[in-house]
Amino acid sequence: MGKRELLIVTAFVVVGVVAYQLGAEPPAEGRRQFSLATLMDHFREETTGRRASATVTTEGAIPLPSTVTEARISSVARVTVRGEVRDDIGYTLSVEANGPDEGAARQNAARTTLSQDEIGTVLALRANAPRDGRQVVSLTVRVPVKLRVRIEATQGGATLEAAGLSDLQFDATGDVRVAGITGSVTGTHRNGTVTIADSVGIELSLQNSEAAFDRTRGTKVTTRNGHCRITGATGPLEITTQNDEIVLMQPAGPVRITGSGGSLAIENPGDAVHVDTRRTSVDVKLARAVPLTILTTDEPLRLLLSERPSFQLDAITTDGGTISAESLGVVPERINEETRVRHTVNSGFIPVALRNRRGTIVISEAK
Repeated sequence: MGKRELLIVTAFVVVGVVAYQLGAEPPAEGRRQFSLATLMDHFREETTGRRASATVTTEGAIPLPSTVTEARISSVARVTVRGEVRDDIGYTLSVEANGPDEGAARQNAARTTLSQDEIGTVLALRANAPRDGRQVVSLTVRVPVKLRVRIEATQGGATLEAAGLSDLQFDATGDVRVAGITGSVTGTHRNGTVTIADSVGIELSLQNSEAAFDRTRGTKVTTRNGHCRITGATGPLEITTQNDEIVLMQPAGPVRITGSGGSLAIENPGDAVHVDTRRTSVDVKLARAVPLTILTTDEPLRLLLSERPSFQLDAITTDGGTISAESLGVVPERINEETRVRHTVNSGFIPVALRNRRGTIVISEAK
């Protein structure tokens, strides 16, 4: 583009901005009045870029009425919540903003405030940021342990950390880290990582999530198109899955899984396991026998045995599926499109029922 063309484009931009500003509604209170100076400042920012950045940090405490039982936090990209023995809410608000120079950037950052709104038993906290400019808002909140906390962190690239609370509910996109929740953890998560440790009453809906749960008690998860690894869970464990990769390590309580697609691996369960899936590959490793009912279709179902567990095996494949049980020294019985193995392993009586349609069942020793 030559100089002449560049001047023409610049003139059109200036004329367009002037026409817009002259035709716009009067500015709200607190916003800058239109003038040639503000027009030139805006044009300079747009053409030269916001080259400087600055961070403004504000600390404070919010008195907490005895009627308030829940805190809700929204419009914040990065949230950290800690439960403490206290009667008020302490906060640290950190705002990073850009500008043509450091002074302007600092001024832009200082315009963001923490808004408070008491609605019955709920205290709502949100970042009140100006529309123009770019701000990255981080909020650290220290709340009474007994206070229920609800967080909406749905901005792209959001992060959430919470620990030491009684109850937590979140609707989050991004990275979430939760630990030490003594009452319940509920909500939804999308497009990021979520880790939960040493917490109780998990009930979450996950989508495109990389999830890792450690030492949770009472866990109910609906998950889709992601990965979920649960280690050392106690109490009932219930999962509804679609096209997800599920790994369960040493679940101590009863397990119930339904869904379709993806894969499932369970290692050394300590209680009854019920799996009812479609088009899902399933691997179960047993160190000691527990009641198993495993149903799937189209994909392999593998039972891996270690330490010689004792159980009563009942395995059936249909619609042309096959069974391999060479490690047990058993020859499957085949009638038309159905293959069956019924066998007592090490004089056991605990029922292990395996079913597959159009897929294989393999019983072998764990390597």
